[in-house]
Amino acid sequence: WSGLCVTRDGRIRFYSPYNKKSVYDTNYEMFYVESDDCGVSWKKHMKPKNSLGASVYIPFTDKYMGTRQNTEGEDDLTCVYIGDDPDDENVRKIVLSEKTYVDLKQPFVLKKRNRIIVSAQEMRPELHPSAYFPVLFYSDDGGETWRETHPGAAPFAESK
Repeated sequence: WSGLCVTRDGRIRFYSPYNKKSVYDTNYEMFYVESDDCGVSWKKHMKPKNSLGASVYIPFTDKYMGTRQNTEGEDDLTCVYIGDDPDDENVRKIVLSEKTYVDLKQPFVLKKRNRIIVSAQEMRPELHPSAYFPVLFYSDDGGETWRETHPGAAPFAESK
């Protein structure tokens, strides 16, 4: 669901890579399909390279926020991006962590608390080859500052 987005006027969008050569290809473009009739019909559009893209509307800030790994340069940072709408090309990047996390999800909004939550997984292969541990980031000020917490992991299943 990380590619889904709903615009202020109710259009549904789904973002995806376009013409990606392999899983290692980082020089690909993005496109989105959009429906303005509740999913009955869809039109394909190319995503402007620097636009926000797949994101979630944050009602108490009147902004959109999306998540992704920033792979520019040497760093692989876990970031949120904030813009006025999914087509905004002047987005603001906020670094959540300098660590690399996997399975990064789009923000989840708790309206009654004005809290934004982002979930991810931390790999710890030294503990187990497929050990993933949950990580939560949360903001109580509209995404300006973030706290990181590591809730306890579920126990490993015993193989019989």
